[in-house]
Amino acid sequence: MTAIVALLFGLLRWMGDGGLLLFLAIVLAAGLSFRETRRAATIGWILFAVFVLSLLLPAVRSRPRSRRSECLNNLKQIALALLNYEADYRCFPPPYVADAQGRPLYSWRVLILPYLERNDLYKAWHFDEAWNGPNNSRVLENLRVFKCPKDVAKGASSTTSYLAVVGPETMWPENQAVSLDTVVANDGPSDTLLLVEVAYSGIHWAEPRDLHVVQIPMRINPPAGQGISSKHPGCAIVSFADGHQEVLFDTIPPEQLHAILTVSGGEKVDRDLW
Repeated sequence: MTAIVALLFGLLRWMGDGGLLLFLAIVLAAGLSFRETRRAATIGWILFAVFVLSLLLPAVRSRPRSRRSECLNNLKQIALALLNYEADYRCFPPPYVADAQGRPLYSWRVLILPYLERNDLYKAWHFDEAWNGPNNSRVLENLRVFKCPKDVAKGASSTTSYLAVVGPETMWPENQAVSLDTVVANDGPSDTLLLVEVAYSGIHWAEPRDLHVVQIPMRINPPAGQGISSKHPGCAIVSFADGHQEVLFDTIPPEQLHAILTVSGGEKVDRDLW
């Protein structure tokens, strides 16, 4: 009986959310069975515990799956908005918009608001003012599309979970905007990262700040943070320049991650190594 309980505990720990409550329910059933002297009673309690597990397991396991699906859908919407922007302007937006002195005012995320069906917020925006200026501060909202449902840092509902990787040879060079034609002519849009997920970024969705390629570790979920990461165990969700999304596991080799971050690096992308 002890071995059975130990096995159930291991399974519940693997399940994640809700595992503790389920484990306590099964332990209670198993504990009551020990008080019985007859073998039939013991077997009956074990069967009862297994029955409870079979009822609750689908509900418990569906929660993280649904959250990951929602996160995938968020990235899909943002990627599609970026592609529609590119179709209209023949280039993707710059990482940020700056004033005449070169000071960053607001993020690329503001520029794609009309493509996310938020033309009302876009029309209310003051484009000659910083994202947190007196006028723009009054129209800011917490937009769910920019937030992974698992990224629930306290008091940070307006922060974004989806960032660009900015810097030389990426989709988001700081000194120019990249066109889809350029990507097609080089490494290809299906092998070039457009957006990445970052847990607890601390960056407001309108803030002109993202990840910089020279400052991040070439791995998923680095222990020290400051890189591509998520609250989904062992992985992070990303979007490619052709608009499709993938789950990158933390086993991806650094050289492969670097390869998909560059537009024209010429490196061989081998998904069998991921």
